[in-house]
Amino acid sequence: MTEQEQNRAGESGYDEDDFLHLGAVLLDYLRVLQHGWLLLILLLAAGVAVSCGFLYLTYKPVYRAAAFYSVERTMSVYTDSEVVARIAESVPILTSTSDFREEIRDYLQIPEGETAPNYSFRADATPSANLFNVSVICYDESVTNELIKAFEAIYPSWVNKSIGKCILTLMDEQFSDGQPVSQRNWLMYGLIGAGIGFLLWFLGATIRILSVRRVHSATDLNTAADLKCYGELPEVNVDNNLSDIRRRLLLSSDRVSGAYQRGVLELRTDLEEQIKNMDHPVILVTSTLPQEGKSLVTLNLALAFAERDKKVLVIDGDLRYSGISRITQTDNKVQKGISDYICRKERDILMQWENLAILPVGTVTEEALQNFDRDLFGNMIRQLKETADIVFVDTPPASYFGDALDYSEFADLLLYVVRGDYAEVKLIRKHSEPFADSGRPCGYILNRMQHDSFGYGYGYGRYGYGRYGYGRYGYGRYGYGKYGYNKYGYGDEDEDRKRHGRSHGNGKEKQDGSL
Repeated sequence: MTEQEQNRAGESGYDEDDFLHLGAVLLDYLRVLQHGWLLLILLLAAGVAVSCGFLYLTYKPVYRAAAFYSVERTMSVYTDSEVVARIAESVPILTSTSDFREEIRDYLQIPEGETAPNYSFRADATPSANLFNVSVICYDESVTNELIKAFEAIYPSWVNKSIGKCILTLMDEQFSDGQPVSQRNWLMYGLIGAGIGFLLWFLGATIRILSVRRVHSATDLNTAADLKCYGELPEVNVDNNLSDIRRRLLLSSDRVSGAYQRGVLELRTDLEEQIKNMDHPVILVTSTLPQEGKSLVTLNLALAFAERDKKVLVIDGDLRYSGISRITQTDNKVQKGISDYICRKERDILMQWENLAILPVGTVTEEALQNFDRDLFGNMIRQLKETADIVFVDTPPASYFGDALDYSEFADLLLYVVRGDYAEVKLIRKHSEPFADSGRPCGYILNRMQHDSFGYGYGYGRYGYGRYGYGRYGYGRYGYGKYGYNKYGYGDEDEDRKRHGRSHGNGKEKQDGSL
């Protein structure tokens, strides 16, 4: 915001952060609704059913009869309207006394030991007049009319005792016609039940949002992690197969999403500012959980820097799942890499190359995991960085293994990839703290961010490379595009296809690994 805009905001009491926080909260509820709409429907239906069932079981028909009186005062200092008001107030009190009810019982000739009907009397005075009406409410239609007659017979003698001498004149009677005055209000109870069902869902959604808080914007990480935000990469709508992911999300493809490409290039610009004073920087990339897209982010950043005529080396440091190798279709059973260096002390693991080279996991992965030597790995990094302008190291997720923290000792810059609406904020905080406290520059990249009406950005739907994370996708059949092995020193692309017996276009993948 400009200074002028800030002044206007201060004068009006408007805070842009408040609006963004409100938008994030609303988006949280919309996301819970998106995933839990069926539960909401079930709660609404259950609420309506329970409420209507309660009405059906507890409903009792109520019958009403009434009598209308006029009052004439005799030897009283009160006006007729005042006397009427006092009579109306006294009726419910007098008719609820045991003596009055006993007289009602005698009038109705109810035998001893038999339960009397459930009834009540009320009275309403006509303002500024000498008229009032008495009504009886009863659940038994057969005695409702008899009750109002009993009142007419008994009450005049009682009123003289309680109010003073006055003359009551019966003006009219209204007997029950057998129809209850109260009906089952299905609509009202249905709405009440639906409201209760929605309230239960809302409370559950609120508890989930508060207890399972995920990242939807940079604001969500401001207090969670002491890291700088280097940039955001939007979600892009692609099919859930490796070929479409490579075609739409790799900078080497002519059909890469424009929004995603701009996000990567803007990220590259920010990183260039961070490493401008570093000599042959080593950039480590990790994440909290698998499937957050760190391998694809690493590879795209390497491609982006290679376009700047930088000699870029990408090290596939994930010895367990080799994400970079899977994206680039590198066969670790053939290609020498890190594990060969660690286990067999082989030094010739990197061929001659121009702008971009990828050092895969290698051929002896299991043995390397068992015999991993941090000092030996550090020596390898120091030797390789002498031949490269920039070195990227892709590592396993920080919450699963400690490899990333071990590798960070040899890194100059640490990048923490955070996938939108995926890992919990408290988990990100826990596993990013060691990197933030390492003393090295450290920041996060927001990946697969959904930007919509409450935020800014591209809003390109969902893309599915996350599902091909650890344990889902294997070596595909597709080449590496214009940044393939031929251009950057990994041999002829046609020879590579012949060696593996694969071709570019049948559209089928072997699903036995992951990105």
